[in-house]
This record gives sequence, C-alpha cells and structure tokens, in this order.
Amino acid sequence: MLEKISHILSSSKLIIPELIFAIVFLVVVGIVAFSKQHRPQLYNVLTLSVLVLIGFIFFGSYHFLENNFNSGVSLFHGLIFLDSLSIFYKVTIALAAVAVILHLWIVGYQVVGEFYVLFLALILGLFVMSMTSHLLMLYVALETVSICSYVLVVI
Repeated sequence: MLEKISHILSSSKLIIPELIFAIVFLVVVGIVAFSKQHRPQLYNVLTLSVLVLIGFIFFGSYHFLENNFNSGVSLFHGLIFLDSLSIFYKVTIALAAVAVILHLWIVGYQVVGEFYVLFLALILGLFVMSMTSHLLMLYVALETVSICSYVLVVI
C-alpha cells in the first residue's frame, strides 16, 4: 500500500505542468463564476498567459526528459506514458490554443466567459490524451474533449 502511494507521488512530480494547468483552470472557473460583470480582456490575457507559460514549461521539460529518461517513462502504473513525442504534441496543442485565443482577441469576437473555461478544459483533455497509453485513460480524455467540443459548438 505504501509503495503504491509513493509511486503515485513520484509520478505526480513528472506531470507538474498539467497540475499547474488544472489549478489555473479552477481559478478561471472561480473568476468566471463569481464575477459580476463580463471582462473579456481579463479572460483573454489570463488564458493567453497560462497557455504561453505552460508551453514554455513543456518545452523545458522536453530537455529534462531527454536527459533523464532515454525512451520515456510510464506513470501511474502504466495509465500514461510520458515521452518526447507526447511533449511535442503538448507544445503543438498549446501553440494552436494560443493561436485560437489570439484570433478571437484580434478579430474582436464577443464570447461569453464560459467559453474560456470550456476551452481550457478541452486543452487539458488534449494534454491528457497525448500521454495516454491505456484504454481507460483514452476514454476519459476522449470524453472530456468531446463534451467540451459539443458545448463549445453551441456557444
């Protein structure tokens, strides 16, 4: 039992960018839910800054992974696999998300605050999907992405 907990804790150290992203996601949920007025500039800046920060962290973690683990590492008892290809996909996803938010900002689309929450949840699901190596995690990530996509289409 104790070795399982230590394995989970050691696996959690290698997915710190995703944990930071999840915490920022919860902060954005709180800001959108409890703000009395719609502030698209704040949502744009917050979303862009977190995506750029996470993109740089992923880029830095690529070199860490290459130096310490030659062919990648299996985390959480084989549920996810972190290697250079998954980090490449996460950086690509982060760049595409930055491009989408910049497009919304430059063109001047007026979207509701929930758009940013759902968009960040979609990106988090894509990050998890890029690391999955088990059908259960693939199902969870795919459902996260599909539900967020369906709701984003309606907005």
